[in-house]
Amino acid sequence: MRRISHETYATVLSVVYLGLMTNALLLVGCLPLLVVLVTTDTALSWPLVALATPLSTPAVAAAFAVFSASAADPGAGVVRTFARSWVSVFRRAATLGALTAAALVVLGVDGRAAWGRPVGTW
Repeated sequence: MRRISHETYATVLSVVYLGLMTNALLLVGCLPLLVVLVTTDTALSWPLVALATPLSTPAVAAAFAVFSASAADPGAGVVRTFARSWVSVFRRAATLGALTAAALVVLGVDGRAAWGRPVGTW
């Protein structure tokens, strides 16, 4: 029976660390949205959810940057990469998140207004 090499254990444990640490940092970055989702009724507080969503998008972009950096260099630091990319993409990602949230709010309001009405009549 062949033994598993040290490099295999190191690779598996580094991938596990990458996944767990990135998810923990993503949780911290998305905390405003998660607090709103957990503490309020979403059907009644959807404007608050729409306002908290843009604060979470930089964390998602930073998580993708961590995975990308890890693919290029497996020795890249997870926390350092996440923090640097969160700071560097904050403005663009929050703007894109705000635009996306606004578009979804408009789509949701229009869908709610049209619900139950026959097509082509107002």
